[in-house]
Amino acid sequence: MYNYIVFYTNGRLPRPNPDGYNTLSLMDLNKMNNVHLVPYPLHHLPYIFRYIYFICNSNRFKRLFGHAIRNLFFPFFFDKKLISNKPLCFILIGGAKLPGLYLEYLKTAYKDCKIVFFFRDLVRVREQSSPDIVHNNSIDIEMSFDKGEADRYGIYFCNEYSSLIDLSDHAKYPSCDVFFCGQAKDRYERLLQYYQFLTQKGLKCVFYITEVPESKQVKFDGIYYNQFMPYKEMLCRSYNAKCLLDINQGGTAGGYTSRFYEAIMYDRKLISDNPITNQSKFYNDKDMIYVTRPEDITDEFIRNIGSKVDYQYNDEFSPIRMIETVEQILKEHK
Repeated sequence: MYNYIVFYTNGRLPRPNPDGYNTLSLMDLNKMNNVHLVPYPLHHLPYIFRYIYFICNSNRFKRLFGHAIRNLFFPFFFDKKLISNKPLCFILIGGAKLPGLYLEYLKTAYKDCKIVFFFRDLVRVREQSSPDIVHNNSIDIEMSFDKGEADRYGIYFCNEYSSLIDLSDHAKYPSCDVFFCGQAKDRYERLLQYYQFLTQKGLKCVFYITEVPESKQVKFDGIYYNQFMPYKEMLCRSYNAKCLLDINQGGTAGGYTSRFYEAIMYDRKLISDNPITNQSKFYNDKDMIYVTRPEDITDEFIRNIGSKVDYQYNDEFSPIRMIETVEQILKEHK
């Protein structure tokens, strides 16, 4: 049994964000005594220390003064009171904003520690955004949420995770038939096609799409562009929808998305172009439909879009399962 220190990103600024995506999806881990969450370096210290560190970590500051001043903060990135007599395992979630040199520091300061990196996005995305962390020599284990990517890169597979959140305040948000919220990435044109098809069938669709240049924005009553939405609000809007739309970016080969998990956890119907949708134990053709184009959505599915759904979810996607997977991999990795 390890003592886990889990680093994740809480957004661009080092301030508390209780409704952030990573904060809420990891919430179940607060139930575990041997797991400690670190949303950003120095999170346990007063804000002024975090502010100074983020200045020292800026590209401009490092160009002028190098890395030495920033590196002085390394021993204080997490509260040392969290260290027990158990061996340490550091888990880096996706875009955790850590310098690559910090991983070398951990290996020196904690001789027998293990470092695990978990890709919650495609590997190529993280290679571009975190080049000094991804594939770093100090990392013992890399895992991917996508089975195809895990096989391609020769790394471990670990299911994506999400915590079941209390959404008792959902009533302050409007309802709709079909809901989507996410970045445009390479699926923008496809999202427009699904919107047009579904609205022509008489369904009320609400899509929030970010990272769309104004020159490419097509005006529809139910499509909202580049509007920031806290993750909890997104969950409430998903809860108020009869059906979630799960259109994936190109390159996804074998991993379920958060939209898939949210549909299961909150008992909502699902339209998905993920080819592994029907491999899930929760799949049934009454409540889920796998599509490759809008025309694959049947009239029967549309007629029944408001019928009751019960997937009998029992915490299968909890991040506690992720910790159990890491624990098993570490046993095999010895």
